[in-house]
Amino acid sequence: LHTHNVQSFSSKMMEMIQNSGFLDCVEKIIGSNIILHHSKLFLKPPKIGSAFPLHQDWSYFPTKNKSMIAAVIHLTDTFENMGCFKLIPKSHNFGQIKNSDGHKFNKKIHGSFTLEKAKSITANAGDVLFFHSCTLHGSMQNTSEKPRKTILIQLYSGNDQVLNTNHTNVQLVLRGWNNFATRNSANSL
Repeated sequence: LHTHNVQSFSSKMMEMIQNSGFLDCVEKIIGSNIILHHSKLFLKPPKIGSAFPLHQDWSYFPTKNKSMIAAVIHLTDTFENMGCFKLIPKSHNFGQIKNSDGHKFNKKIHGSFTLEKAKSITANAGDVLFFHSCTLHGSMQNTSEKPRKTILIQLYSGNDQVLNTNHTNVQLVLRGWNNFATRNSANSL
């Protein structure tokens, strides 16, 4: 279960996204111009929270200079049996893989890697996981008695441009400048 753009529902969520310590970490990764693409609150229910196959986020929201990153804020302690994030270390180095959204078999991904053998990322509530949009990742089913709750925040550099996509792009400047914002792009929101 997920809800898009949690900052639209709660000022506390907006404060979290604008937290200076959080943005300091993001700045070390993508630079001083930080744009919020979107956020999602995820709930993986106990016993029925389904798995999601290995995929790359770039296929949903590509950027010209490949600056898009994910920040996953864990709201609950997350153990392997809760369907924790699983990723393939250093897979961002493969670059963009066509048809990598996880909705169908991709020989380059699923012919070489399995979700079961991917690195499990367990976390404590409050931990943040950062990864590049080309990182292969997914999650197993939540077989535990507890829900797994996370907030996903997708961010990109204000020196980069989001390519044509049907996905939400709130274009909220969290720090610095959006060097590609225009009157027309602002009006299209």
